Amino acid sequence: MFASVGATWEQYSIDAPVTKPSTSLSSKLPVPEKLRGAALDLSGTMTLDAGWMVSLTVSPGFYSAGSSLGSDGFNVPGLLLGTRRISPTLSIAVGLRFDGFSDNSLLPVAGLRWQPTPEWLVSVGAPRTEAVYTLREGLKVFGGASLQGGGFAVDDRRLVSSGKISLRDTYVDYQEIRAGLGVRWDLNETLALEIEGGWIVDQRFDYYERSLEVTAGGAAFGHIALSTRF
Repeated sequence: MFASVGATWEQYSIDAPVTKPSTSLSSKLPVPEKLRGAALDLSGTMTLDAGWMVSLTVSPGFYSAGSSLGSDGFNVPGLLLGTRRISPTLSIAVGLRFDGFSDNSLLPVAGLRWQPTPEWLVSVGAPRTEAVYTLREGLKVFGGASLQGGGFAVDDRRLVSSGKISLRDTYVDYQEIRAGLGVRWDLNETLALEIEGGWIVDQRFDYYERSLEVTAGGAAFGHIALSTRF
């Protein structure tokens, strides 16, 4: 069995016009300016036999749509995954993603990983499809498409629709589809840097407890992430 502990900080800065409100209550629905998450990443992997292994990742932390990370935003999302090794270069995975702040708290996930050469790795599935090329040990470039987002607790008094429905003290299930190119760099044995840029094809804000959903148009994005493992 293998276990690891890490930490993650993420932030989505929203700067896109609302184009398609799905309710007749308003012609424009406010959306959060920022979505933030700060969490621990706790992972464990167990090998069942020569072909199967099971992994569990949970990320207890604070996930907030607003100006601060309050206690109302505490959540423990995670991923349970079973991986089957078909050959030394091919494996498939199936599992469940769980998120208590999302409208669909349980979602199935599936994927395929193929490594045709030592330098190339291709992953197909959800939430990410990409091709990765290793330039040298610890430095990789990649390109692909992914589904980003998750559930966030809303604590922003400015989020009120023109129908006078308060969106405060509820949850927003945020999803975006993006395509981009980037680089991953292992700075040392425990610290990694990822830089990515590209285009957001679709954005959705689902205030499911208020039966309100908003979609936003495409926009450019830039992403910088620093992660650590102990």
